[in-house]
Amino acid sequence: VAAEPIDLTQAEALGGPLVFLAVWLATATERPSTRRLLAAGAVVGVCAAVKLTLAPLAAAGLAVALLTARRGTRGREAVRTVGWSVLGFVAVVSAVGAHLAATGALGEALDTWFRFAPRTTSTAPPPVSRLVRSAVRFGVMYAPVALLAVAGATRLRRRSWAAGPPRLLLAMALWLVLTAPMVLVQHWWPYLFQIAVVPLGVLAASGTDVSAEWARHATARRRSLAGAGLAVAVVIALVAAAPKWASLVEHRFGVAAADRRALQEDLDPAYARAAAFAEATRGRPGDLLVLGDPVVHQVSGRRLGVPTNGWSPEQLDAAHWARLGRELADERPAYLVVDEASRELLDERAPEVAALIEADWCEFGGVGGDRWYAARDLGVC
Repeated sequence: VAAEPIDLTQAEALGGPLVFLAVWLATATERPSTRRLLAAGAVVGVCAAVKLTLAPLAAAGLAVALLTARRGTRGREAVRTVGWSVLGFVAVVSAVGAHLAATGALGEALDTWFRFAPRTTSTAPPPVSRLVRSAVRFGVMYAPVALLAVAGATRLRRRSWAAGPPRLLLAMALWLVLTAPMVLVQHWWPYLFQIAVVPLGVLAASGTDVSAEWARHATARRRSLAGAGLAVAVVIALVAAAPKWASLVEHRFGVAAADRRALQEDLDPAYARAAAFAEATRGRPGDLLVLGDPVVHQVSGRRLGVPTNGWSPEQLDAAHWARLGRELADERPAYLVVDEASRELLDERAPEVAALIEADWCEFGGVGGDRWYAARDLGVC
């Protein structure tokens, strides 16, 4: 309920259970079987296919399995663990690579993964204010869980290992540690922090047991203080989510189509702009390129007019701007929607593309910062 539109269906949220599966396969037993190691490596491969930055997190379980192996067997176990897990990983990655090669998309995928994506942070450096806002928002929303996770982390102390090292909890802690560099090498969007939800939740579940055990022996004053602190964290999280709850209730949970649209427009003004474009072009078929918020595609039901995605055009380098120009000239989508920031980028980084748009498309309207263009041969303007 507290999620922003940008948070939904992101790889970090969808990949969390996959990462946990890989970690669990590697740490659920003292000495994982060959099948478990193969499966763990395969799941790491699946995580890499979903998003490359998930793979190191998924490998955390294998790292813990190596570090907690019995003394005297670590060398042998290292060879066994690495060998079988790498075999599983290679099998999945090879299958994905073969599919991409068969469909002619392997070169494009490799370019996106290893050339284009790493350069986007230098092409469009993220502002520090975004990192601060994202971290504060996540901290506020998950403050109660984080407090319990801190309690659960006390089981990581060696003197608490009477029954053996808590491999799963150690892997969760390593997962959290690796989350920091994973976020920092990207664009600091709030959804990136979602990858920390699963390890926080597992540690918090352990923290619930620790807290219950502690409460049985603590003084009444300490129990009251701890309860008050947790209550304050819960209240802060609820207050932060209250505006979204209020909007959801106001629009009757979006069950009816009209209420759902009103809820969308309340949460994200891009929906109102998209609805205006859809109404202005009703009954006129044709593909669409959006340089800006792609919600216009969803609301208008129009297909992407060119292969290049116009979302976050500030991340496009010179080669991709040139490619976009070629695609526009070849595919000639019927309609273009260009927001204000994208118009500035066109003038600054791709004047040739801006000139092409002015020559072959005409402006026929707009709303907010968006301008709408139609191919001149459509006779719209």
